[in-house]
Amino acid sequence: MALLTLVLASIGIGLGVATLAMWIVEARRRVHPAVRHRVLVNLDEGAVRGFLVSQRGEWIVLQHAEWLQADGQRAPLDGDLVLERRRVQFLQMLPTT
Repeated sequence: MALLTLVLASIGIGLGVATLAMWIVEARRRVHPAVRHRVLVNLDEGAVRGFLVSQRGEWIVLQHAEWLQADGQRAPLDGDLVLERRRVQFLQMLPTT
């Protein structure tokens, strides 16, 4: 009886590990539809425009980003812009030109 319990516990643990591994792989496959597109990101503090190059967990990364000021002026931002997703009010895919 103890052997049967041990075998069933081992099978249960194996299935749990396999399920977790499949879930992790699937989570990494999910890519935001706007990745590799030009986007407008609206934040509480204003708006940013750039190319969405990555989204991982709670972070999004924009390249060639520019801060859009209230008076219509644009201020280019150096390097990659990394934003926490919780700060994003909404993200808009812009048409390709």
